[in-house]
Amino acid sequence: WWGYDPIRKINEFIEKVPESPLNQDLKGTRVAEARFLRAFSYFAMAKRYGGVPLMGDDVHILGDDMEIPRNTFEQCVQYICDELDHIKDDLRTNPMPDFEQYAHTPTREACLALKSRVLLYAASPLFNERPIEIGNELIGYASYDRERWNDAAKAAKTFIDEYGPNGNGAYGL
Repeated sequence: WWGYDPIRKINEFIEKVPESPLNQDLKGTRVAEARFLRAFSYFAMAKRYGGVPLMGDDVHILGDDMEIPRNTFEQCVQYICDELDHIKDDLRTNPMPDFEQYAHTPTREACLALKSRVLLYAASPLFNERPIEIGNELIGYASYDRERWNDAAKAAKTFIDEYGPNGNGAYGL
């Protein structure tokens, strides 16, 4: 479930939520869940194609100029991480007694885990150390940066500290 069709549907949803009859808290949660799915979709495309055009909240209609340039791989990774950082506190946590009722919705835990995975992919040799075409910023970073591994480790540690055995213990890591 990735690509521009779901991104367009998500953007339409986000655009229409303010006029919906949902209460304010539920509106905020639903928008955060939609933004999570959009970030997930961009991640799926970026790991396959490198940099892709970032649409933001734009909803294009027939006749719009769709000659949108690709963003760099680095811009895509930054956008995804910024989205996840922005929404993480608006997503619910995964209380086990209510798991069946909410198993289909993105959670704060999923948000932190996705950010960890995005940064791990970005730091990997495929994008950071030895991209397919060195210097091509559309399919990887222009140059190697060891700090990308540290960023991935910090994101993973955040998840482990909050939800591992020393955190709330929700997940047996």
